[in-house]
Amino acid sequence: MKRAQVRKPGARPPLARVILPLIALSAVLSGSPLASAAGPATVKPQVIRGAGDAVTVNILTQGVENLGGYQLVLSWDPALVKFENIQNTQFLGTSGRRPDCPPPVTQAGAVRLACVTFNPATPGQAPSLTQVAGVAGDGTLAKAQFRLVKSGKLQFRLTHVILVNPLGTEIPSTTSDISVPVSSAKSSNTPLFIGIGVAAAAVLVLLLSGLWLWRRRRRRPPSESYAGVGAPYADDPEHRS
Repeated sequence: MKRAQVRKPGARPPLARVILPLIALSAVLSGSPLASAAGPATVKPQVIRGAGDAVTVNILTQGVENLGGYQLVLSWDPALVKFENIQNTQFLGTSGRRPDCPPPVTQAGAVRLACVTFNPATPGQAPSLTQVAGVAGDGTLAKAQFRLVKSGKLQFRLTHVILVNPLGTEIPSTTSDISVPVSSAKSSNTPLFIGIGVAAAAVLVLLLSGLWLWRRRRRRPPSESYAGVGAPYADDPEHRS
């Protein structure tokens, strides 16, 4: 089930105070002229189930134009998955701009990620004053790795999503969440283990029962192997009545 959210350029959450000034600074340092905002673009999570209990979440963008930076918050249910790491991809720098991505900020059930770009620069020299456009098209902004804790309905939400062009002007965008049912590899093997355990217990009971009967027969008195009373002495003249 997906829930669409539409962000308007004028609606800026508190997190915008962090990334937008940084991107505006990058625009000043890189000598980028004013550029109009493009859009609307789409940002959405994609869940990929890996081997065992591994889960990968790709943060995808579609239809973006002149993208110079972004920020987002990805959230999930910590009772179902354990967060391992998240990394920006190379998509933002494919237009030739130089990405600068601060470390992600994590807390229980959420992670905040941001990345901006600058005009390319040669080491020891000032950045080029020639504008380099931001990236355009479809691509993967980031990849997050999780480990499944237990089976359930897994939901990943995107909030505080802001896309900006190289000058820091916000690009209109829409976001959506994703919800998928998942089964842990451990829990999916539980019925198999139970079946194997029950079968092994039944075989053990049969073996023990057979052993008990065999030992009981070996210890049976000789008189029990004859039908008549006093049968052991039937052929002994001294014991005939």
